[in-house]
Amino acid sequence: MHFASALATILPFVAASYAVHVNVTAGVGGPVYNPSNITAAAGDVIDFHFTGPQTATQVTFAAPCTPVVGGFNSGTEANGTVYSLTVNDTKPIWISCQIPGHCQAGMVFSVNAPLTGNMTYAKFLAAAKATASNTTTTGSPSSATSSGSPSKSTTTSSKSSANTQASVFTFTTASFGIASTLLVTVLSSAFLS
Repeated sequence: MHFASALATILPFVAASYAVHVNVTAGVGGPVYNPSNITAAAGDVIDFHFTGPQTATQVTFAAPCTPVVGGFNSGTEANGTVYSLTVNDTKPIWISCQIPGHCQAGMVFSVNAPLTGNMTYAKFLAAAKATASNTTTTGSPSSATSSGSPSKSTTTSSKSSANTQASVFTFTTASFGIASTLLVTVLSSAFLS
């Protein structure tokens, strides 16, 4: 009786701690993200694995190579760095690399881009490549709020991130760890009672 009650209390916390992690490599084989277009649900986490100097910077569909003022930006990342972005909702998120020439060469990424219509990933990619003669990256204003929450970690160093947001890995792991500890404690208590 105690076991079933305790288990019913703990299971929602364990289930809530799971998030889908999508791994994206940045820079393998040239200035590209792989994959370059994904569908994600709110709460999913996109982990950008950098292989050299690249960025993951929020842009708009209309200005694919210009950072959104106030949007997320990984900053220039080195080989072995992971930049994580938690998806807040299912609105499209447009991202490009701000290393000179990368966006113009097609290093763009989208989350939840429409499959048809005027704002598809293919049209976003074409718009980025069309900016090859215009490399202005001073920032564009955005009337929309960010659809993602960033965090950064380094896989080759224990140095803490300068990013002020908490790491999603720490949060997810801590949530699962607490739920697991509570579940083990509850299970132990249920069998000992």
